[in-house]
Amino acid sequence: MKHIILLYEELIPSVRLCGYEQLTYLAKQGKLSFEAMQLRSVKRRELKRADAVIFVRGDSDFECTLAKKLAQAGKYLIYVLDDDLLNVPPYLASYSHYAAASAQKNIKTLMAYCHCLLTPSERLAQKYGALFDRTILIEEPALCSKRQEKSGEVIRIGFAGSLDRTQDLEQILAQPLRNIRKKYGDRVAIEFFGTNPNIAQELGCRHYPYAQDYAAYRETMESLCWDIGLAPMPNTAFHACKHYNKFIEYGSFGIISICSALPPYDRVVRNWENGVLCPNEPEVWEAALSRLIEDAQLRKHIQKTLYWQISSSFQVSQTAENLWKQLDRHIPILKRHTLGWVLANKIQWRAMWILTKIRWYGWRLPLVALKKLTDRFNRNEGRK
Repeated sequence: MKHIILLYEELIPSVRLCGYEQLTYLAKQGKLSFEAMQLRSVKRRELKRADAVIFVRGDSDFECTLAKKLAQAGKYLIYVLDDDLLNVPPYLASYSHYAAASAQKNIKTLMAYCHCLLTPSERLAQKYGALFDRTILIEEPALCSKRQEKSGEVIRIGFAGSLDRTQDLEQILAQPLRNIRKKYGDRVAIEFFGTNPNIAQELGCRHYPYAQDYAAYRETMESLCWDIGLAPMPNTAFHACKHYNKFIEYGSFGIISICSALPPYDRVVRNWENGVLCPNEPEVWEAALSRLIEDAQLRKHIQKTLYWQISSSFQVSQTAENLWKQLDRHIPILKRHTLGWVLANKIQWRAMWILTKIRWYGWRLPLVALKKLTDRFNRNEGRK
């Protein structure tokens, strides 16, 4: 049985949806042996028995050193890319990190060491596929939850996303949301989960802080009971390389997506059938929102179509089986080569990991560490 290890820094959605969930399912089916572990915790003996090792959005010195030794040992290396990390726009919060010369160099080095590119984006596959021996398209699954029953007649509209999406919301949706609030008043509730744009504060919208823990994130999403989910997307080359995961995520909770009529959403949304596509024009977004707010039968029709699509195409089992068909025959027979002295020295591993963190966060490192400890404590208290 082939043994696969997935390495990650934090168990973020990119990790969960681009390998972790699918490989966990396949392991339960007995098709492979699978482990997912944090970079800081991985040990030489674990890597030694791996047939394949997966790096998710890797960009650190430590991962480059690790990939070099693993490649020399004959391991099959896979690089997961779900954003065009080499071309992050300057206005995004993550730009300063990914635009740094060290991050750019490390991403390219990791790509050079890896045999396979694993991505949910056809455009990323086309753009970077030639740098690898093989490219595999992975579909992100819907981690379905039971939608809670609504109470009352208020139409709930929401956006869920990171701080990187703040400018997109302000530029595309500020005016439509002002007009919707003015037009419908208390008949609608507008909420934001994650980012907290100026328009949210202006309209007195409820804001839920972003949840780093993905399980906690999904618990909050399930409790919100939104009818309509907003998915604006700027018309840029970077955003065209993204995946339509927001459509899948909203759909898994029975939430109707209103999306920009651009890639990647135009690949999956059939207008007024399983969702809504809107050009990035304020009056079109306002009209689409108004139609959904006023037409309960239309909402039910779209939700029914959406439920069928999510159930028939985006279950973990389906995305996992499709991944295995593409991956299985390309992983070579287990090679037990020595991994070299670098992997034998745990102190050096820790030192490299700490230096990477210092490079990422600089003087903010103690604050980031304190916040993570506080978040972990709060999660543990919440489970009691």
